[in-house]
Amino acid sequence: MRKSLKKVFSVLLAATMMATVVTGCGNKDAGNKEAINESSKAAGTENAAEATGTTTPDISEHVVLKGYFIGDEGGIYADQALENINKILKEKLNVTLEPSMISWSDYVDKLPLIYASGEAYDFAYAANWINYSKEAVKGAFLDINDLMQQYAPETYKEMEGLGILENCMVNGGLYMFPANLQEHQTHTFAWREDLREKYNCAEITDYATLAAFCDTILENEKEMLPMNFSNQNLIQYFLNYENDWARPIIGGDVGVVTYNVTEGKELFNLIDTPQYEEFIKRQHEWYKKGYWSKSVLSETMPINDQFLTGKSAVTVLNQNGLIVDVTKVKSNNPDWKIGYASFDTGVVEFISPSGNGTAIGANSKHPERALMLLELLNQDEEVYREFYYGPKGVTWDVNADGKLIVPEGVDPATTNLRNLGMGMNVGKFRLTSVHDSQEVIDTFTAFNERGIYPALSGFVIDDSEISAEIAAIANVVTEYKVPLDFGVADPEKGLVELKEKLKEAGIDKVMQVVQKQVDEYNASK
Repeated sequence: MRKSLKKVFSVLLAATMMATVVTGCGNKDAGNKEAINESSKAAGTENAAEATGTTTPDISEHVVLKGYFIGDEGGIYADQALENINKILKEKLNVTLEPSMISWSDYVDKLPLIYASGEAYDFAYAANWINYSKEAVKGAFLDINDLMQQYAPETYKEMEGLGILENCMVNGGLYMFPANLQEHQTHTFAWREDLREKYNCAEITDYATLAAFCDTILENEKEMLPMNFSNQNLIQYFLNYENDWARPIIGGDVGVVTYNVTEGKELFNLIDTPQYEEFIKRQHEWYKKGYWSKSVLSETMPINDQFLTGKSAVTVLNQNGLIVDVTKVKSNNPDWKIGYASFDTGVVEFISPSGNGTAIGANSKHPERALMLLELLNQDEEVYREFYYGPKGVTWDVNADGKLIVPEGVDPATTNLRNLGMGMNVGKFRLTSVHDSQEVIDTFTAFNERGIYPALSGFVIDDSEISAEIAAIANVVTEYKVPLDFGVADPEKGLVELKEKLKEAGIDKVMQVVQKQVDEYNASK
């Protein structure tokens, strides 16, 4: 529903007069926050006092908002889409967006240089998987906690009510405007349902029935592997999900130190658990049977590509992956069927909100206007869709059922735009494609009812005294744990060796130091 600018501004004024201050979680670093904010004021920031007393925020001066986004320059409609959204933004906020794209092959190296440059950019994509917390501590981004309440008040209330903002705090400050959506970590096994029916296998509901199906594939489909994980260590995720353990916080995504996702109090080493021992024994048994390639550790073809090209009968997918695969199978292999299931019956782990968002540069000259743009995208459905999907009727449209379609006569391969929306996603305004499987959507929507944010999703490790040990642990995980996870190494000998190598790498010291930090974090909440 379109909201008038007058209404948005009246809310902004009311929020400004309330002058509400929210205290974040975690250890306070007031000196760092104050220094960053003073730097921003010196660069032209209008603070709360300057905004108070005006009837509406002053947008009389036209400003250009410069942003850095990950992706390419888009297809043949990309420039038209940018012109279209800038026309809307100029009308509503008197701003023009000037995006700079950083390719997927360059962002790892280039974004940190931009963060450290001191440049007065207004937007930059930020996420915990590209060191959001560390960059925030170093002073790369503006603390927007107070400004967001003034210039994006409705979105602030929404996100605060969902528990999103507290999970993006760093040392008590908010340095990211997170994407306004809730995504969960749950993956499913997906399989060739047509083959299950062909060979009259039992319905797949657990690991026993999954193994029986794989045995049947081994016996009857000689040109196909049951499941080939290549070098993607996705299957360990199931171990964590099904035991209500968070994704590991030490050793990388397939690391060794984790915690109960609902409590977040006591850290533990998952390789010391009976569940891990049972897991690697099953993996070793499946590996010996030939469920996946004997050269799995050197395989490079992604597991999903192997499934879609008919080289394997089982894959692992998240929600978006499953929706895309169902669509591809309908188009390319209409005689196939896909079945899928999750064996996870406990809570479902929401992806940390800090995994996808937009930061305001510490030296931005127009942070208020940047936040007003983000508020507009989050509160005006029509504007968001023009921003995210492009010009309606050109790159997208909706059918009578409100489903996303490509306009008649337009080649779908030409509709890719600049990737401006990745850090500015708004779940409530996103459309369901006419090609998407409603059954899959409903299945994953049901998972959301069990969803929680991990208890430590807002926790940031201070590795200043343990960085060498953490690096050593990551190396041990790669060399000794990954072969166990894939079943390549003997579970009994391999587990003993893994434990020894982790001890030599300093796992005990790391766990002691990080546990102390976790205790302090919990006490500060």
